[in-house]
Amino acid sequence: MIPLLAALLGIPIWLVVGAILLLVWHARQVRRTPDVFACKVRVVSGVAPGLSTKFPRRKHYANWVHDVLVLQAGPGLLRTSLLPVAGLAAPARGGDPTEVKGLGEHPQLLAVRLDNGAVIEMAVRETAAARLSDVRTAQAPTTAAP
Repeated sequence: MIPLLAALLGIPIWLVVGAILLLVWHARQVRRTPDVFACKVRVVSGVAPGLSTKFPRRKHYANWVHDVLVLQAGPGLLRTSLLPVAGLAAPARGGDPTEVKGLGEHPQLLAVRLDNGAVIEMAVRETAAARLSDVRTAQAPTTAAP
């Protein structure tokens, strides 16, 4: 009777351990993807789905895909938000490391305007800010003269 009870209780434990290992593996794969950077994101004006007006405690991991900012957060980085970006609202500026924790000694703040008119602010590491400004300048749509 005891071996049968142990076997029945052991199966759910291994399923939970397996699910946790799968979440850890997925988060590790996302963080190791080229061009993915750690950031914290908040809404400055307007409405952006899934974002607050305060910087979160935990980091998001993001990357640019054409004119879309792909944000991944949550356990195992399974919660994905796609934010269509119109362009930078302002140049990068220095942030307060006591306000934005976990992004190094000199975090940079980038104001980004979304297609729906909302403005979000991304806090990133200093090294990522320069690279992101270059990427956004290179991907900015150009208007052709008629």
